[in-house]
Amino acid sequence: RGALSSRRCLQRGGRPPRRAERLRARLAARAGQRPPAAAHRRRARPDGTEHGGGGGIPASADGTGAVIEVRIEDLAFYSGDAIVRPATATLGATTPLLRRLEVAAGTALLDQLALSEPLAVGSAVVTGAGDLPVDLLVHAIVSSDTERVSREGVRRALRSALQRVLAWQIAEIAIPPFGLGAGNLDIDESAQLMADELARHLDTGAYPTRVTLVAETPDEALALESAVARRKG
Repeated sequence: RGALSSRRCLQRGGRPPRRAERLRARLAARAGQRPPAAAHRRRARPDGTEHGGGGGIPASADGTGAVIEVRIEDLAFYSGDAIVRPATATLGATTPLLRRLEVAAGTALLDQLALSEPLAVGSAVVTGAGDLPVDLLVHAIVSSDTERVSREGVRRALRSALQRVLAWQIAEIAIPPFGLGAGNLDIDESAQLMADELARHLDTGAYPTRVTLVAETPDEALALESAVARRKG
């Protein structure tokens, strides 16, 4: 999996480039060789233990269309199509979990994250994923040096990221909790905001078709599952 070219490493909006068409073709070909989604998410972590529950929750009211599932796993080992991650205005990691993700992606990713100027809070950009098992990363900008994490900023950033997913026709994505950290949103606020934005997007958007909300702890997983269930109720 090669990285996007240096002049196209950041894609902020509009129609995806021809590179996206080639990536989508490769994703489609790979999907034919991949085991069923529910199965390949349940593989063991490096320590040999298995995490996660049963099947996902249909996102649509009639049980069709996209599926949302919640799993406890290491985000760096997710093997779908893309990871949507919260980031700072300079594409920096916002939590220790996401810093570990950067390390796992290696220098191939770090070379793509160099910016000439900070990005606006609420925007989103697409890059390659370096050495991670996925093809793409979608970076959602939730904070900057002048704008701290807020519910509205997180909402706008996630909305922009989902719009990029739709534009690139990315089928399977993983998303960690947005806006966490000292003095930021708590997990219940983050989970409810994410469930609301996902429901709004999936009500009309054809992509993604499967969303894996990746929790680091059982408490995070419970909050995410409860928020999705309430949105369905």
